[in-house]
Amino acid sequence: MAYVDVYFKNQRTSSVPLKEAESRIGRKPENEIALPDLTVSRLHGAIHFVADGRYRTVENYSSKNPILLNGRPLRKAEILFDGDRIGVGAYVLLYHENRKSA
Repeated sequence: MAYVDVYFKNQRTSSVPLKEAESRIGRKPENEIALPDLTVSRLHGAIHFVADGRYRTVENYSSKNPILLNGRPLRKAEILFDGDRIGVGAYVLLYHENRKSA
């Protein structure tokens, strides 16, 4: 199962498993990836599971503070690869394809 490690000010704060269809990113607590900081929009973006099940994409919804993918502004939905860094306001989400075995 794919997941993101959430970092705030270079400190890992959580690890969030991604839902099958869509994981919403934003400041509102009902988002699957809730980031409680004013640098984040209420609904900032989302990570989508593409129908054929082979990959996920990240999409930006914020016009004021766009999501960064590996340091560059996200202009359209893009495919995610293991290890990609998703910048959302003051947060960084580190994308992982599969959870590591314990």
